[in-house]
Amino acid sequence: MKDMLYGGMFWPYYIKKADVKDLIHARKLNLALITGATSLVIVVLHLVVFPKLVKLYADYSLTKPIIIEIEPYIVGALVLISIALIYYFYFTDYIDKQINGKIVKYKDDEMIKTSEILDRKQEVGVFIFLLLAVCFLIFSLIQPIYNLTNTISR
Repeated sequence: MKDMLYGGMFWPYYIKKADVKDLIHARKLNLALITGATSLVIVVLHLVVFPKLVKLYADYSLTKPIIIEIEPYIVGALVLISIALIYYFYFTDYIDKQINGKIVKYKDDEMIKTSEILDRKQEVGVFIFLLLAVCFLIFSLIQPIYNLTNTISR
């Protein structure tokens, strides 16, 4: 896979049929790592920042916003979703079977256009998960901290 021409996204434009297995493994690993890292960031922020935020609201005798009340449940749901995605991406052979069905028609030494065999739905799914995680962090941690500092400074 060293001598491949790389194009858009992370994957090469063309690949030898013999290298498809390596490409699929790398793709599955990348999707699982991105999902796991996102989940890890959410958990670390929940364990480090969230208790301090709750303590600040208690110290100033302010009512906590509803998002702070339900934040632990949302973190749990996001972690479960990420575990399901990691399992789907890395530990199931669904993607392998799907791609093996597509590459049967190619000869062994033929170059395959990756856009013909790779389905971008998995990348879109990870992007949506990342978007949800960032929105969640903004609304559950950053916005309450901002509101708290505005309330205290008045």
